[in-house]
Amino acid sequence: MKIAFVLNNYNANGGIEKALESILHILCKNEAYDITVLCLKDKVKNTVNRDIPDSVTIKQIEWYPRYLKDTQTTIFKLLKKYLLSAPIFSAGIILTKIYSFIRKNPNIYLRHILKRYPAVPEKFNIAIAFEYPPCNILYVTKDKIKADKTYLWIHFEPFMLLSKQMLKYDIELADKIISVSDAIKNDIANNFPEYNTRFYRIYNMVDANILTKANEKVLHKYTDNKIRLLTIARLTSQKGIDIAVDVTLSLIKDKCEFEWFIIGEGELRQEIEKRISEHNINKYFKLLGNIENPYPYIKDCDIYVQPSRYEGYGIALAEARVLCKPIVTTDFYGAREQITNRHTGSIVNCNAIEIANAIKELCNDITLRKLYTQNLKKENNISNEETDLYNILNL
Repeated sequence: MKIAFVLNNYNANGGIEKALESILHILCKNEAYDITVLCLKDKVKNTVNRDIPDSVTIKQIEWYPRYLKDTQTTIFKLLKKYLLSAPIFSAGIILTKIYSFIRKNPNIYLRHILKRYPAVPEKFNIAIAFEYPPCNILYVTKDKIKADKTYLWIHFEPFMLLSKQMLKYDIELADKIISVSDAIKNDIANNFPEYNTRFYRIYNMVDANILTKANEKVLHKYTDNKIRLLTIARLTSQKGIDIAVDVTLSLIKDKCEFEWFIIGEGELRQEIEKRISEHNINKYFKLLGNIENPYPYIKDCDIYVQPSRYEGYGIALAEARVLCKPIVTTDFYGAREQITNRHTGSIVNCNAIEIANAIKELCNDITLRKLYTQNLKKENNISNEETDLYNILNL
């Protein structure tokens, strides 16, 4: 059985890549499966060394950056580039651009541009667009990878990023649509009941060795006699790290004694560093960058905080649950599938005031922190999705 997973880069520092790592270890237990990971981007900032099984083949689709550049080029420059060498394709550029405008769906145009690029020569039984959105990954998987079946794996709240019409267009291209939470699956299924048999859910899986890895030493130690806060996230707007700065200012104003470690990198780093400097909060709010093994930091923290504006499931939240840490999380898709509010954690709306109030409550109430920890210990938080994975992939 030959399976291809398609994503931007397998060693990027994010939940999608971490989820793929766990899936690969499960599938590679059986030598009958031939797994290939097809990467679309080569040079990606903020990468980590992923623990990918030796039997997995890693390949790059080398022409993808050129295709991506074409999709971002104006139609006039694109026609100038291809008019003489490919007149029929150039005519299609104009027609699909007009049709995309009429249908209010730019994806039709993006998919036409892809026709100028070669298919992957290898044949697969299943090709999986593992990172979605962006839509381009699905189109490469569907149009440029020869496979008996095409699957789409959705990690985010799709209606946050795509119109209903655009999402329907993409769903029609896939034989199965796999979501990482029931909230996403049900939302899509309710909007597209005609495709109801195509929708499935597989939760993101936590590293099977998390408990062992959590016992390793840390490079950065918390200051003694302070409440230890932790967030693991890319430094992006989606993850709400900018909101976390506002929360920090509120906690300082209320004279909370705390230290907040942020593990991760991203596009907002300079902006966040500037705000840290402007408010002189560097001794409270600390950016640690990428850390390949974040689990000892989870184990050492007093409260795990997830301030995301939106998520699909939130694998870092799942990791904090496994290690039984008191949690404050925003109410994104999948949060209530992991946390029972006021029982195993505090779920709040995504704003600085509510997040700060929930943290302050836990800082001041050690009994509540112990309650959350005790209740999490009673749960089986290392989810076993292996059976669902094999059944859904028809393995």
